[in-house]
Amino acid sequence: MLLVYQHAALSLGSKGFQQFCCFLLGSPIWEDGEKPTPQVSPVGSDVTFSCKARNLYGDGELDEPKWYRNGEPFPSGMWNKFVFNDDKTELTVKDVQKPHDITCIYCKYENDVGTTAADFSLVVINPIEIVGWSSSNSEGTEEIEGPVGWDGTDGTEGNERRFKILPGEFRNFSILAEIDEENIELRYTWVLRNETIVESDAYTFSDDGKSLTVDTRSLNDEEFGDVLGMYTVKIWHKHEEKFYRVELYTEPAIAPVAAAGGDLWWILLIILIVLLLLLIILIVCCCCFRNRGGTWPVDEKDRAAGHNPEKELENSGFHDLGRMDDDDDDYYYKKPLPDNDSLPSDRMFPNNEEDSLLEYSGEVDTSRFNEEGSFIGAYGKKKGGRPAPPPPPAHSRV
Repeated sequence: MLLVYQHAALSLGSKGFQQFCCFLLGSPIWEDGEKPTPQVSPVGSDVTFSCKARNLYGDGELDEPKWYRNGEPFPSGMWNKFVFNDDKTELTVKDVQKPHDITCIYCKYENDVGTTAADFSLVVINPIEIVGWSSSNSEGTEEIEGPVGWDGTDGTEGNERRFKILPGEFRNFSILAEIDEENIELRYTWVLRNETIVESDAYTFSDDGKSLTVDTRSLNDEEFGDVLGMYTVKIWHKHEEKFYRVELYTEPAIAPVAAAGGDLWWILLIILIVLLLLLIILIVCCCCFRNRGGTWPVDEKDRAAGHNPEKELENSGFHDLGRMDDDDDDYYYKKPLPDNDSLPSDRMFPNNEEDSLLEYSGEVDTSRFNEEGSFIGAYGKKKGGRPAPPPPPAHSRV
């Protein structure tokens, strides 16, 4: 480092100046005056040591520092365990274990003037262990579960429990933790909504801080709502901290059911409309089923009787049946019966209402055919009358 000094001399009527230069040399100095310090860390953590120094101003850059472990250079082939940054000003020891990672580390800088060095230790301690927890309510019921496993130090994985509390009740939480180290005292801090809880009418702590009691017996509705939520307890000491979370909730209040009142008639109206629509649909369906007619399997019955309508139609075709003429009508009525076995025509076709009542007047022999339809004596001597028409000619089956 170059320093320039100037000396001024004054006398009567004159003034003089004298200037001289001074070069200041020295060993490396620690950046920001911070010398590396010892580290205390729990088992399984990563520990980083920083060793940063510089030359005096204007003396250029320093070479990389040299690191030693228990008085010897760091062994090669263990770079997964001991990791340096690019300029070797930081050393990270991975996954420290007890006792073989308890060690003394030495860091040294050199320049043309001298050497600057620092030694610091790595102490590995056992971690905080949660051995159990308990909770009790107004009824004195104990709910205990432990030990509890921990996946991390932030309490976000598997470290949460939920408990119900009602107005006028209280709930007690107790955390049981320990550490297998002398001269280390565990401390407990309870937090709700990122604010540290202090003792009050609603909160009471045990002397060692391990236990918290939430008492709602003297709280109003608004104050009761303030004690609900996620509670976090931090168990910590100077070199480590862990978290545990419990949630306090209550049953939702049942809102009073509003009276239907004015809406009831709307519901009744809708029900009546639906019933009316269903009745109309039912009536329409019944009418459709009634008027659709039936299906008669004539073709199937003909075939079952040994007939073949298609073949008969092919052989004989269709026959035309014309209107009966008057002469034909006389023929059927004037043609005598072939024998006496047929019914008398006056019994078959009465001409008018008077004829149909002749049997009641005594003019007709009622011994042959009476009102009950008996044919006794019907085949005796006929008295004449219009003959019965012959049966109509047989028609071919279509």
